[in-house]
Amino acid sequence: GVYDPEFGGFGYYVPLIYADKAGLNAVAYIQNGGLECSSLEIWFKAQDDCLRARICDVGTLAPGETFQFDASDCVGPDWQGSAWIRASEPMGIVVDIFGRDIMMSYVGEPQPFSYAVLDDEGLPVTVGSPATGEKVAYGPLIYSEYQGWDTGVQVMNLDPVHNAKVKVYFLDRSGDIITTLVDWICPRGSQTYFLPVIADLPGDWVGSLRVESQDWWTPGEVRIPAPDIVGV
Repeated sequence: GVYDPEFGGFGYYVPLIYADKAGLNAVAYIQNGGLECSSLEIWFKAQDDCLRARICDVGTLAPGETFQFDASDCVGPDWQGSAWIRASEPMGIVVDIFGRDIMMSYVGEPQPFSYAVLDDEGLPVTVGSPATGEKVAYGPLIYSEYQGWDTGVQVMNLDPVHNAKVKVYFLDRSGDIITTLVDWICPRGSQTYFLPVIADLPGDWVGSLRVESQDWWTPGEVRIPAPDIVGV
Protein backbone atom coordinates (compact mmCIF):
# COMPACT_ATOMS: atom_id res chain seq x y z
CA GLY A 1 0.00 0.00 0.00
CA VAL A 2 0.84 3.70 -0.27
CA TYR A 3 0.48 6.32 2.47
CA ASP A 4 -2.62 8.48 1.95
CA PRO A 5 -1.56 12.15 2.25
CA GLU A 6 -5.10 13.50 2.69
CA PHE A 7 -6.68 11.15 5.21
CA GLY A 8 -3.45 9.72 6.58
CA GLY A 9 -2.45 6.11 7.02
CA PHE A 10 -2.76 3.04 4.82
CA GLY A 11 -5.98 1.39 3.63
CA TYR A 12 -6.78 -2.16 2.57
CA TYR A 13 -9.83 -3.98 1.25
CA VAL A 14 -10.92 -7.51 2.10
CA PRO A 15 -13.59 -8.57 -0.43
CA LEU A 16 -15.05 -11.68 1.19
CA ILE A 17 -15.84 -12.33 4.84
CA TYR A 18 -18.13 -15.04 6.29
CA ALA A 19 -19.40 -15.20 9.86
CA ASP A 20 -21.19 -18.51 10.39
CA LYS A 21 -22.83 -18.19 6.96
CA ALA A 22 -23.98 -21.52 5.44
CA GLY A 23 -21.34 -23.32 7.47
CA LEU A 24 -18.49 -21.00 6.43
CA ASN A 25 -16.33 -18.69 8.56
CA ALA A 26 -13.41 -16.34 7.94
CA VAL A 27 -10.32 -15.43 9.93
CA ALA A 28 -8.17 -12.44 8.92
CA TYR A 29 -4.44 -12.33 9.72
CA ILE A 30 -3.04 -8.79 9.71
CA GLN A 31 0.70 -8.24 10.12
CA ASN A 32 2.42 -4.91 10.75
CA GLY A 33 5.07 -4.56 8.07
CA GLY A 34 6.28 -1.16 9.28
CA LEU A 35 9.07 -0.10 11.61
CA GLU A 36 6.80 1.50 14.23
CA CYS A 37 3.73 0.53 16.24
CA SER A 38 0.54 0.94 14.26
CA SER A 39 -3.06 1.73 15.06
CA LEU A 40 -5.58 -0.60 13.42
CA GLU A 41 -9.26 -0.21 12.52
CA ILE A 42 -11.45 -2.90 10.94
CA TRP A 43 -14.70 -1.80 9.30
CA PHE A 44 -17.26 -4.40 8.19
CA LYS A 45 -19.87 -3.81 5.50
CA ALA A 46 -22.71 -6.30 5.03
CA GLN A 47 -23.52 -7.39 1.52
CA ASP A 48 -26.30 -5.38 -0.21
CA ASP A 49 -26.11 -2.79 2.60
CA CYS A 50 -25.29 0.71 1.36
CA LEU A 51 -25.64 2.26 4.82
CA ARG A 52 -22.74 2.99 7.13
CA ALA A 53 -20.11 0.36 7.81
CA ARG A 54 -19.64 -1.10 11.29
CA ILE A 55 -16.31 -0.65 13.06
CA CYS A 56 -15.48 -3.77 15.01
CA ASP A 57 -11.98 -3.42 16.37
CA VAL A 58 -9.52 -0.66 17.18
CA GLY A 59 -6.15 -1.85 18.36
CA THR A 60 -2.41 -1.49 18.08
CA LEU A 61 0.21 -3.71 16.49
CA ALA A 62 3.93 -3.79 17.25
CA PRO A 63 6.37 -3.99 14.32
CA GLY A 64 6.17 -7.49 12.86
CA GLU A 65 3.26 -8.50 15.09
CA THR A 66 0.33 -10.43 13.57
CA PHE A 67 -3.26 -9.87 14.69
CA GLN A 68 -5.72 -12.73 14.20
CA PHE A 69 -9.35 -11.62 13.90
CA ASP A 70 -12.34 -13.95 13.70
CA ALA A 71 -15.24 -12.14 12.03
CA SER A 72 -17.81 -14.17 13.98
CA ASP A 73 -16.64 -12.37 17.15
CA CYS A 74 -18.10 -9.17 15.74
CA VAL A 75 -20.80 -9.50 13.10
CA GLY A 76 -22.17 -13.05 13.21
CA PRO A 77 -24.10 -15.15 12.86
CA ASP A 78 -25.34 -15.69 9.28
CA TRP A 79 -23.33 -12.73 7.96
CA GLN A 80 -21.58 -12.23 4.65
CA GLY A 81 -19.87 -9.12 3.34
CA SER A 82 -16.57 -7.30 3.01
CA ALA A 83 -14.18 -5.36 5.21
CA TRP A 84 -12.09 -2.21 5.03
CA ILE A 85 -8.94 -1.86 7.13
CA ARG A 86 -7.11 1.32 8.12
CA ALA A 87 -3.65 1.42 9.69
CA SER A 88 -0.86 3.92 10.31
CA GLU A 89 1.81 1.53 8.98
CA PRO A 90 1.89 -0.76 5.91
CA MET A 91 0.19 -4.09 6.53
CA GLY A 92 0.19 -7.61 5.09
CA ILE A 93 -3.25 -9.24 5.10
CA VAL A 94 -4.29 -12.84 4.48
CA VAL A 95 -7.83 -14.18 4.94
CA ASP A 96 -8.64 -17.85 5.55
CA ILE A 97 -12.15 -19.08 4.73
CA PHE A 98 -13.01 -22.49 6.14
CA GLY A 99 -15.92 -24.84 6.71
CA ARG A 100 -17.85 -27.58 4.92
CA ASP A 101 -14.64 -29.52 4.20
CA ILE A 102 -12.97 -26.63 2.38
CA MET A 103 -10.12 -24.21 3.13
CA MET A 104 -9.42 -21.15 0.95
CA SER A 105 -7.01 -18.24 1.38
CA TYR A 106 -6.57 -14.90 -0.37
CA VAL A 107 -4.70 -11.64 0.25
CA GLY A 108 -6.05 -8.17 1.00
CA GLU A 109 -6.01 -5.45 -1.66
CA PRO A 110 -4.39 -2.02 -1.05
CA GLN A 111 -6.80 0.90 -1.15
CA PRO A 112 -6.38 3.11 -4.25
CA PHE A 113 -6.69 6.89 -4.04
CA SER A 114 -6.40 9.89 -6.35
CA TYR A 115 -6.70 13.58 -5.39
CA ALA A 116 -6.63 16.80 -7.36
CA VAL A 117 -4.53 19.27 -5.31
CA LEU A 118 -2.66 22.52 -5.88
CA ASP A 119 1.11 22.56 -6.01
CA ASP A 120 3.37 25.26 -4.55
CA GLU A 121 2.68 27.49 -7.55
CA GLY A 122 -1.09 27.10 -7.31
CA LEU A 123 -1.36 24.79 -10.31
CA PRO A 124 -3.61 21.69 -10.20
CA VAL A 125 -1.81 18.36 -9.95
CA THR A 126 -2.99 14.83 -9.24
CA VAL A 127 -1.68 12.89 -6.26
CA GLY A 128 -2.51 9.21 -6.40
CA SER A 129 -1.48 5.66 -5.63
CA PRO A 130 -0.50 3.02 -8.15
CA ALA A 131 -3.50 1.32 -9.74
CA THR A 132 -5.04 -1.49 -7.71
CA GLY A 133 -7.95 -3.74 -8.58
CA GLU A 134 -9.20 -4.01 -12.16
CA LYS A 135 -11.74 -2.57 -14.56
CA VAL A 136 -12.07 -6.12 -15.94
CA ALA A 137 -11.56 -9.24 -13.81
CA TYR A 138 -11.36 -12.84 -15.00
CA GLY A 139 -12.30 -16.15 -13.44
CA PRO A 140 -10.57 -18.82 -15.54
CA LEU A 141 -12.27 -21.88 -14.01
CA ILE A 142 -15.73 -22.05 -12.46
CA TYR A 143 -18.06 -24.94 -11.65
CA SER A 144 -21.82 -25.31 -11.33
CA GLU A 145 -22.95 -28.60 -9.77
CA TYR A 146 -20.01 -30.41 -11.34
CA GLN A 147 -18.98 -33.60 -9.51
CA GLY A 148 -19.77 -32.02 -6.17
CA TRP A 149 -18.07 -28.68 -6.95
CA ASP A 150 -19.74 -25.25 -7.04
CA THR A 151 -18.39 -21.72 -7.42
CA GLY A 152 -19.39 -18.42 -5.84
CA VAL A 153 -17.78 -15.25 -7.19
CA GLN A 154 -17.47 -12.28 -4.83
CA VAL A 155 -16.93 -8.85 -6.44
CA MET A 156 -16.01 -5.79 -4.36
CA ASN A 157 -16.32 -2.14 -5.38
CA LEU A 158 -13.11 -0.31 -4.39
CA ASP A 159 -14.63 3.16 -4.84
CA PRO A 160 -15.46 4.76 -1.45
CA VAL A 161 -17.99 7.22 -2.95
CA HIS A 162 -19.77 5.88 -6.04
CA ASN A 163 -21.75 2.75 -6.80
CA ALA A 164 -20.25 0.36 -9.32
CA LYS A 165 -22.25 -0.94 -12.28
CA VAL A 166 -20.94 -4.43 -12.95
CA LYS A 167 -21.66 -6.79 -15.84
CA VAL A 168 -20.73 -10.45 -15.49
CA TYR A 169 -20.28 -12.68 -18.54
CA PHE A 170 -20.52 -16.46 -18.06
CA LEU A 171 -18.60 -18.31 -20.76
CA ASP A 172 -18.52 -21.97 -21.77
CA ARG A 173 -15.34 -23.93 -22.46
CA SER A 174 -15.14 -22.60 -26.03
CA GLY A 175 -15.46 -18.98 -24.86
CA ASP A 176 -19.04 -18.47 -26.05
CA ILE A 177 -21.30 -16.36 -23.81
CA ILE A 178 -23.97 -18.44 -22.05
CA THR A 179 -25.60 -15.63 -20.10
CA THR A 180 -24.87 -12.24 -18.53
CA LEU A 181 -25.90 -10.45 -15.34
CA VAL A 182 -25.85 -6.71 -14.57
CA ASP A 183 -25.85 -5.53 -10.96
CA TRP A 184 -25.03 -2.56 -8.73
CA ILE A 185 -22.48 -2.73 -5.92
CA CYS A 186 -22.45 -0.24 -3.05
CA PRO A 187 -19.38 1.95 -2.38
CA ARG A 188 -16.87 -0.30 -0.58
CA GLY A 189 -19.53 -2.99 -0.80
CA SER A 190 -19.67 -6.43 -2.39
CA GLN A 191 -21.94 -8.73 -4.37
CA THR A 192 -21.94 -12.52 -4.81
CA TYR A 193 -22.73 -14.49 -7.93
CA PHE A 194 -23.40 -18.11 -6.92
CA LEU A 195 -23.52 -20.27 -10.02
CA PRO A 196 -26.08 -22.93 -9.01
CA VAL A 197 -28.80 -20.27 -8.56
CA ILE A 198 -28.23 -18.52 -11.91
CA ALA A 199 -31.21 -19.53 -14.01
CA ASP A 200 -29.65 -19.86 -17.46
CA LEU A 201 -26.67 -21.97 -16.41
CA PRO A 202 -27.15 -25.73 -16.74
CA GLY A 203 -26.14 -28.20 -14.06
CA ASP A 204 -22.97 -30.26 -14.40
CA TRP A 205 -21.30 -27.23 -16.00
CA VAL A 206 -17.70 -26.03 -16.31
CA GLY A 207 -16.63 -22.71 -17.79
CA SER A 208 -15.13 -19.30 -17.07
CA LEU A 209 -16.31 -15.75 -16.46
CA ARG A 210 -15.43 -12.12 -17.08
CA VAL A 211 -16.50 -9.26 -14.80
CA GLU A 212 -16.56 -5.72 -16.22
CA SER A 213 -16.92 -2.49 -14.27
CA GLN A 214 -18.76 -0.03 -16.53
CA ASP A 215 -19.16 3.73 -16.86
CA TRP A 216 -22.63 4.93 -15.89
CA TRP A 217 -24.67 8.09 -15.53
CA THR A 218 -28.17 9.29 -14.68
CA PRO A 219 -30.09 12.03 -16.56
CA GLY A 220 -28.78 15.47 -15.66
CA GLU A 221 -25.71 14.08 -13.90
CA VAL A 222 -22.08 13.82 -14.94
CA ARG A 223 -20.68 10.51 -16.15
CA ILE A 224 -19.21 8.26 -13.43
CA PRO A 225 -16.06 6.50 -14.72
CA ALA A 226 -15.96 2.78 -14.10
CA PRO A 227 -14.77 2.17 -10.51
CA ASP A 228 -12.03 -0.37 -9.84
CA ILE A 229 -13.19 -3.79 -8.66
CA VAL A 230 -11.57 -6.89 -7.22
CA GLY A 231 -12.88 -10.44 -7.20
CA VAL A 232 -12.47 -13.61 -5.12
